[in-house]
Formats: sequence, C-alpha cells, structure tokens
Amino acid sequence: MKRKWIKRCLRHKGFTLVELMVVIAVIGLLAAISIPNYNRYRAMADRAALFATFKYLLDGEELYFTEHGVYFPESGTFTVPKGQAKEIPELAYNFPEGHKNRYVIWTGTGRLVNYCAIWVGCDFDSDGNGADDVFRAYTGTHWGGVQRNREITQLR
Repeated sequence: MKRKWIKRCLRHKGFTLVELMVVIAVIGLLAAISIPNYNRYRAMADRAALFATFKYLLDGEELYFTEHGVYFPESGTFTVPKGQAKEIPELAYNFPEGHKNRYVIWTGTGRLVNYCAIWVGCDFDSDGNGADDVFRAYTGTHWGGVQRNREITQLR
C-alpha cells in the first residue's frame, strides 16, 4: 500500500493553474493589507524618533543655557545635513551616520530676549498629507520670563 501511494505522488508533477492562482490571490490580499500598515507604522516610528531627538537637543540647550546664559550656538546657526554624522559636544548629542532628517538650530540673544529654535525637514510623511513633514521646536525667554518652553509645532 505504501508503494502505491509513493508511485501516485511521483506521477503528480506539479500544481494546477487554479491552485497557483488561489495562492497568488491570497498573497496579493495579504500584501494589500500589510504594506499600507507597514508604511504607517514606519512613519509613526520615524516621528517618535524625531520627538526623542527633540527631547535630547532641548535638554542639551537648557543645560547649555543654564551654564552659559545663552543658547547654543551663541547668536548663530548650526546645520546638520541629512544623513551626515555630526557630533555636538556642547549639547551632548551625536547624530548618527544615515539619519533621516535635516536639522537647523538657530538662536537669538539680546538684552531682553533669549531663544532657541530647531527646525527639522523630515524625510517622511507621518500625517498623510502627501508632503514630507517639517517641525519646529522652540524655547525661549522674553523680558526675563519664560515665553515658550519646549513648544513643538508641525509646520507642514
């Protein structure tokens, strides 16, 4: 009996067209469901990583302000190009090689105003509007009091 079954299996050379079409349809259905979800979760992860970077940069800015009385860079602009590794020892932060966003940090210092703004041009679209996101984090004092503290705004 065992030999008959083996011979019958050996005669069967492959799958029928209907069987292959059913398998391809199931794979297509799974892909149609999973790919948009994957892209959405990846954008959410990129956004969470961006907010963590904002937290570290703003923590560093506040520490620098506490020690020096001004934000880093002192009345200037500091740019971190997309994908380029860059170390900022003043803020105790290192951008890794291949990061996804372009960062521009600029500050203003005056007799009555001290502020730090961090603009980020993102390489993702987390809100689904069809354009890459742009965020700004702002913290500053005006007339000796806190004007805005760690305010993060999505601009686009």
